[in-house]
Amino acid sequence: MTPIDSSHFAAFYRAINQGRDPFPWQVRLAEHVCAGSWPASLDLPTASGKTSCIDIALFAMAVRGQGPRRIFFVIDRRVVVDQAFEHMRRIAAALIEASDEILKRVAERLIRLGGDEKQ
Repeated sequence: MTPIDSSHFAAFYRAINQGRDPFPWQVRLAEHVCAGSWPASLDLPTASGKTSCIDIALFAMAVRGQGPRRIFFVIDRRVVVDQAFEHMRRIAAALIEASDEILKRVAERLIRLGGDEKQ
């Protein structure tokens, strides 16, 4: 299995998000999380890309080979919750289809982490 690390996050993000580059704060957070910890909280303005924390959490799980079984995305706006759910569905579909090399590598690592290498 080819190693991946935080330097691969931008490629992963672009593959998941229709070629868009991550914001610098997203890259820094991915580096931080891949190194082993999340900040206590994130206080970011509207439209700053907070939903990408889902991308970061999945990517970091693949990099580290460990992580939580559940990811909680807590926000007090139903429309944002629905958008986050749809974003997660797009990520799942992209990982299942995995045509891009970085997506294949991340998907392989997450499958191994989940304990089902037959899929």
